[in-house]
Amino acid sequence: MHLPNARFPEDRGNEAVAANPAVRHVILVCPAMNTIDASALESLDPINRRLKDGGITFSSRLNAPAAGCLPPDVEGTMMAAVWHHLEPSRQAARRVLSGALRALPLVLLIVGALPAAAGDLETQAWANFTMGWNRSEKVYLELDLEPKVLVSGEPGWRNLDVTPAVEYYPSSGIDLTGEATVGTTMQTDDLRTNELTLRAGLRLYLFKNMRERFDHEHKLPGRVLFATLFRVEERNFWYSDETESQHSFRFRVRLELKAPINHADLTKDKTYYVLGDIEAYAPIGEEVEERFATKYRLRLGLGYRINARQRGDLLYMRDRVRNTIEDTPSDSVQILDLRYRVVF
Repeated sequence: MHLPNARFPEDRGNEAVAANPAVRHVILVCPAMNTIDASALESLDPINRRLKDGGITFSSRLNAPAAGCLPPDVEGTMMAAVWHHLEPSRQAARRVLSGALRALPLVLLIVGALPAAAGDLETQAWANFTMGWNRSEKVYLELDLEPKVLVSGEPGWRNLDVTPAVEYYPSSGIDLTGEATVGTTMQTDDLRTNELTLRAGLRLYLFKNMRERFDHEHKLPGRVLFATLFRVEERNFWYSDETESQHSFRFRVRLELKAPINHADLTKDKTYYVLGDIEAYAPIGEEVEERFATKYRLRLGLGYRINARQRGDLLYMRDRVRNTIEDTPSDSVQILDLRYRVVF
């Protein structure tokens, strides 16, 4: 109800009361009306007062959003107003349940795929601090700082990677990515490696346009982000001992999924979401020698979108790795990763 049609109920009410002096109740029934603006509300208030002065009860049967706008002294609207105020909580509960149900298949898939550990797992702690810059609608720049440390297991191991990256968006369903990782790793107490890895990738968004961009709200994904990332990388390692430098290529493919929990989609501020992915690593030719050469990786975590420019994630990862320095059989490593991203 708004200004152009606000006089209609007043005129019809006056006509009905004038034609039927014995009327004791006037009921406003508008099940299809969802909103009442300020001008319409002003017109209903004098109707209510005049009817009360004449000993006539003014009641309403409206949808909850519209009923919540009416004064509480209008008989019949109080319960509707209560339902109106409860509606956000009810909707939030439904969204949480819906998000949990959407995430359940992914949780079951990842948990079911985790290999059983024979004995204690080696545990690593990672952190990511990422800064991003949207240069245009089609170009996004990023700089990632990533320290890692082995917190349980012998001998000690630690790593620091710095990765500048660029993403280019040629169309709504495709991202092109380029990265250059510069890193240093204490593989053991006596061996340090320095690394330069050049990486090119292609991300395909499945089912619809769901690319996530922090600064351009109309580009953000809806309810679920589902994508596949293909990457090829050239790895170059230099060793602190007598080992000659080594170079190799590796192919990586990752299936990604992200689903909101407390909101209907991922575009809203203060949104919690669940995320997970499965990634396989396939060396092309000889592998470089390193303490933890990943074969495949499973990740599951919880994220929080603070606003369009900031978000944080907490991830649990299980890596299937192989020590290519000592040429040992594959084993599992568990990783806890805390990530924070800010876009300028």
